[in-house]
Amino acid sequence: LANFKSVTNSVNKLVSSPEKYYASVEKNQIKELAGSFADTYDNNVLENLDFNNYSVDYAIEVELGEDARELIETYLEVDDTEAFKKMAASFFISLKNNVFSGEASATLGKNKLISANAVVDMDKCEAYAQIPELSDKYIGVNFEEYVEGFAEEFALVMEQSGALTDAFPKAKTVEKLINKYLTIAVNNVGSVKEDKGTIEVGDIEQKCTTIRIRIKAEDMINIAKAVLEEAKDDKDLHNLIAEFAVAAAELEEEEIDADEVIDMFKDEVDSLLEELEEIEEFDSEEEIVMNLWVDGEGEVIGREVKVNDETLFSYKMAQKGSKFEFKASVYSNTYEYDYDTYEYKDIEQEITFEGAGKKNSSSLSGEFALKMKKGDESLKLLEVAVDDFKTKKAKEGYLDGSFTFSLSKDLLEEAGAGIAGSVVSKYQLKVDIKTGKDAADLAVSVLDDDELFAKVALSTKIGNGKSAKLPKGILVEGEEDVMEWAETIDTEKFLKKIEKSGLPVEIVEEIEDACDMLDEMLD
Repeated sequence: LANFKSVTNSVNKLVSSPEKYYASVEKNQIKELAGSFADTYDNNVLENLDFNNYSVDYAIEVELGEDARELIETYLEVDDTEAFKKMAASFFISLKNNVFSGEASATLGKNKLISANAVVDMDKCEAYAQIPELSDKYIGVNFEEYVEGFAEEFALVMEQSGALTDAFPKAKTVEKLINKYLTIAVNNVGSVKEDKGTIEVGDIEQKCTTIRIRIKAEDMINIAKAVLEEAKDDKDLHNLIAEFAVAAAELEEEEIDADEVIDMFKDEVDSLLEELEEIEEFDSEEEIVMNLWVDGEGEVIGREVKVNDETLFSYKMAQKGSKFEFKASVYSNTYEYDYDTYEYKDIEQEITFEGAGKKNSSSLSGEFALKMKKGDESLKLLEVAVDDFKTKKAKEGYLDGSFTFSLSKDLLEEAGAGIAGSVVSKYQLKVDIKTGKDAADLAVSVLDDDELFAKVALSTKIGNGKSAKLPKGILVEGEEDVMEWAETIDTEKFLKKIEKSGLPVEIVEEIEDACDMLDEMLD
């Protein structure tokens, strides 16, 4: 049972022609790709389409190391910034039944300094807000006269948006369409050759099957024909196009017949097929060559694409036990003027991301580097350390892992950064990320020789909307209403929080002066 995939792959190679074996290998890759894309689409798009029943909860935390606090002390000209060691802010935004509601707060250490609440009823065109630390009373406004007909327009937009989002295809439909059309392309490729071989990356050499596919111009035409012929009679695709067209027309307050849309699509496909039939001559020198390296379980562990003998990109991953070596490259050409020969020289460029580490069925860790090669000159740009990156979750559209980025010393020397470069080279950027269906956590840290300099952490939660009603408060209809609300402002309560916050004395005094000015203005 443990070797089931290897046995199945071996039998498949024995009984299949090179073309059929290649097709089976690619179909497995396509199936995995289609499933991964459908999961990502379902989790990140379809789950968040009900805009009128939606909420987002944000929490931001900033943590400063000793060196960062010393910089603040110098900038603000204060003696003590211990209070700035941890700062946080939170925001909650919700929309349900055409009513927006929101909450916000700012915290220093464990002390909440200030907060705010707001409710906006789009149907009644009224909005209320409150700052509890300054006043217990809500103050509100009616904005209907400023945006005449706004409530009706908003309701219409939400209705039309709902019709458009209803037209989004189900995840299974998306998976089925991707699977179908990529499989059609694979079934119509050109000549295929299969052989035994090895893939070598770094210090690891792995036995594998090598497959070479040559796709000439006529093969591309055959693929296009096969795709179009299938699309002409594909009811799933027809329904998808028609539903989107009808929903889009409704947004413009127009009507369109779904059957007419489908007929127009079929006519367009027929026109394209006729154009393809009229192409009689092919340039036999134009071709795409794709090389595949397939392991004993039928998994693609390397791929290289060439166009007219020029490599566009390639990647290879060789594995021995849990250890792996990886290399991916993108190639391009540029031209430089040679002042000795007075001619332009063709120079090949290569951008490479390579590294090594350990991996299992669900995660990997390793050390990687981003390099650039131009002609005979090579330069390392960036170093990346990856820790416990969840590859299985990534296939579902979620990111989970830790990444540490360091600018290469070679790059800083090449840039002539000098002393500044030696300072910058001490710092690293660490990114910890964890995303899920309804939540995400992101922490970005700047490290100074592995010591924390500063960190910003963001957490997000997504959920259903929160029911909210307009609160009781003072609705501003004239100057006397503003004065009534102003009389409820109590700066003493706010100042007591500030004094307990641990803020530097210099900053507390400035806030006290500002509150005194506010009191005088209100008087």
